[in-house]
Amino acid sequence: MSGSSAALERATSRALAALELAPDAVAWDAWLDAAVMDRAFTEAGPVLLRLLTPPVAPAGGDRPELAAAGAPGALGDLYGPEPRAPRWARLDDAGLALAPEGQGVRIPATVVSVAATVVERPCCTSQRCRARRWLVEVTLELAPAGGRQVPGRLVLAQAERAEAGPAAALALRVAGAAVERLAVPLVVDASVRERAHAEPASEGTRDQGEPRLTARELSTWSVQHEGELVVLRDHSSRGPREVAVLYLALAVLSLLAAGPCWYLMAQSFAAPSYPGVIGYGAGAAVLTVGIYTFGTIAHFALRYRATSVALLSLGADRALFAPWASRAGAVDAFPSGRFGAAFAMAEVTAVELTASHELVARSAHLGPYSLGRLPSERAARRWRQALLGALGTLQHRAPARMAVGAVAALPEPAAAD
Repeated sequence: MSGSSAALERATSRALAALELAPDAVAWDAWLDAAVMDRAFTEAGPVLLRLLTPPVAPAGGDRPELAAAGAPGALGDLYGPEPRAPRWARLDDAGLALAPEGQGVRIPATVVSVAATVVERPCCTSQRCRARRWLVEVTLELAPAGGRQVPGRLVLAQAERAEAGPAAALALRVAGAAVERLAVPLVVDASVRERAHAEPASEGTRDQGEPRLTARELSTWSVQHEGELVVLRDHSSRGPREVAVLYLALAVLSLLAAGPCWYLMAQSFAAPSYPGVIGYGAGAAVLTVGIYTFGTIAHFALRYRATSVALLSLGADRALFAPWASRAGAVDAFPSGRFGAAFAMAEVTAVELTASHELVARSAHLGPYSLGRLPSERAARRWRQALLGALGTLQHRAPARMAVGAVAALPEPAAAD
């Protein structure tokens, strides 16, 4: 187990201990379990929730010179909003309580209201595309808790739907269950109710046997909307900081080796020995470039302050693996993907599960790409199923594109116990 994974497990254990729950307790995630989140409010006894903390507004990133250039195809700012880690919460007869961020006791949360929204979004960036999709979001509006630091808003459920009717029905169903359990007002726009009645949803069986994950299994990854993008994050990794020492050491070694090479090149030039000049000069130039390269990477890595790393971003019909991020962890907002592996979602032909609980995505042009390992086969199967659903919902829905290797046409994985 890496140092970052061990740190995440300790943080999760501390948070759940404050909530008087075990790391093996079944948890409900705001994105992974959004379609059945209403069932969490009918469970007897304490219920463990993982709520999403809304990311903060974009701060312009670390490359203002590119932002000023007005690069074509950008979604909003150069970077999306800065991410925030999810919050653990306990729901029982006493109400809702949040785990502290770090050491401390649990924080009683006063829920003022539950808000249900359905936001219409374009399918992609093509001007010819008239398709739409809908972002469902159910949020808890919180009041300050006696001087304790409590976020003003937490996301209870978040999902994408391809049709307005099912989106509105999902928002009202989850929000209604929360309102009934918490005994607070419901804040909902009239258009949401109109869509739910005008376009009745036929969702079929809402629970398809999808496994409920424990807090330990769930803590590794999370998914949340960050601006216009849906971002998959790994909380067991500190991203570039994990290799900062390595690149700093390589920069120092290059510096130590470059000095003698430059000295020997000067000696050869004075001799004169032109083969020595060429040989030592080439080595010195390569090592000097290495000093700059390794030093620049180490400098960025040491200043990376986010507590997670983005594995995948989805939006504007683009799937971007290993997206570039600012030092605060905000994902590059360019849909074309200047960095990482980017292609149309329909080109993702498979998401495979290996024997080591690793998820591997395959595309028609770029071949396999590892998303990462998960702590159990059950967790890997659950995330595979969820990512297939997200790729199928978020991709461009033109008939010609859907017919060519689209993820939506792939067979769904078998239901887990």
